[in-house]
Amino acid sequence: MAGRWIGLVLPLAACSLLVPDITPCTEDAGCERLWGPGWTCSASGDCAPPVLTDDSAEVDDTDVSDDTDPGDDTGGDRGWLRVLHIAEDVATVTVHLRGPADADHTLGRDELTPYVRTTPGTFDVDIRSSSNALLTSGRINVSTDDFTTLVFGGHDVYNTLQVFQVDESFDAVDSDTARFQVVNGAAPHDRISVSMDGYLVTERLPFGDTSGPEERPGGNHMLGLLLGGAGPSSVYRIDLPAAENVTVYFLPDPFPNGDRSVMVADRDGRQIYGED
Repeated sequence: MAGRWIGLVLPLAACSLLVPDITPCTEDAGCERLWGPGWTCSASGDCAPPVLTDDSAEVDDTDVSDDTDPGDDTGGDRGWLRVLHIAEDVATVTVHLRGPADADHTLGRDELTPYVRTTPGTFDVDIRSSSNALLTSGRINVSTDDFTTLVFGGHDVYNTLQVFQVDESFDAVDSDTARFQVVNGAAPHDRISVSMDGYLVTERLPFGDTSGPEERPGGNHMLGLLLGGAGPSSVYRIDLPAAENVTVYFLPDPFPNGDRSVMVADRDGRQIYGED
């Protein structure tokens, strides 16, 4: 905050000690040498004192908008976009987005970026390694008001690195319920079946596809992954947060901890669970 001027009430005779006589001049520099910084030579040829401004007239032009807050829906047509890297055998990558609003994201395996507000439209995607080698390309679409996750999902059954998108814009739920959807990112398994608490949730879900959403009470649940046969191939004890929409990603095998893993992601972040 600017300093404040403090007025002193002085006898009239003392005023001549504080306020100089107006002096004829030809340039500002001469007034500053004589009277101090800020003094100027006026149009009438006299030295004029500095013009003091009121603190209340100060203007703060700082941009306080937050483009990473999903709760901020101001600023015209906007969508929300984040990036997830779950490709096996690939460490750090840079994701280049070119479209209505260009962006670059560098992230490591199992990393999920925060949502960023962006201009809706179609984006071309290039994903490059740390040595700038092109790993794969693709295209995604971000719609107005939608929440979209771009997934670098690893090799499909044809050993081709994949890019796909997941829509996470399903409706909100009440305070006791969790709503979830399942994504098959478990390359190279082209079909998976999933159960929760012993009940089948989805069957023969292709790689890169999404099923649901489903609703369950918020809290702890047993999630089963079936790759074939009568029983689950892997079981996970996961937590579904109440009053949240979440996406459950089945991840490639093996994941860094050596187990087949799942990722539970809401709009604020993600949690990874190993086999129970």
